Amino acid sequence: MKAFQIVITPLLLLCMALSLQAQPRQTVGDRTSISVHGFIFGSDELEEKPYPLPNASIHLTCLNDTTATSDLHSRQNGQFGNFMSVLRKRVKRNTVPRIRIAVSYMGYDTFQKDYAAKREYFDDDNPSYGSYWEVDIDTIVLQSKPMSIQEVQIVGELQRMYERATPPYSTSKPTRCPAAPCSSTSCADCPDCATSKDSSPIATA
Repeated sequence: MKAFQIVITPLLLLCMALSLQAQPRQTVGDRTSISVHGFIFGSDELEEKPYPLPNASIHLTCLNDTTATSDLHSRQNGQFGNFMSVLRKRVKRNTVPRIRIAVSYMGYDTFQKDYAAKREYFDDDNPSYGSYWEVDIDTIVLQSKPMSIQEVQIVGELQRMYERATPPYSTSKPTRCPAAPCSSTSCADCPDCATSKDSSPIATA
């Protein structure tokens, strides 16, 4: 009986150890935050100054912890911002997190660049209150892609069609000379009042 207990006890301890090892690690307190924010603007030959690009696609990746990624879009004024949660152990001592940002917008060149984060404190006078990492990108300007020959031809054809087009109807009210018994809409077209002193057409009610 004792020999049986001697054999079973180590087996139970081994099972308990394997069970504890299989449980997911608690990462509370093991993560740090990175604030990434900036503006997305566009530029082309028709505008003198860059202008905001709303709804630009933005992809963020932490190079220290590639599992930490984020996808977002710029607002109406071109602004964007997000907090990324990164495992603290992936940021080695005496190093700073690095964020790769990729921006795309239809009709514009794609942008990609790596940025180093800067440590910021919640209270500069009391560093013990805690800190976070920040990436202030300021403004990214995407350059508009040049139009192809086919696109230039299409734009030119549309412009010529617009110049040749005539309005389907007139927005002004019909006019008629009060001295004319006919239904002419202009005194110049009315043989009865062409020589009349009062030949100014007025709008009918």
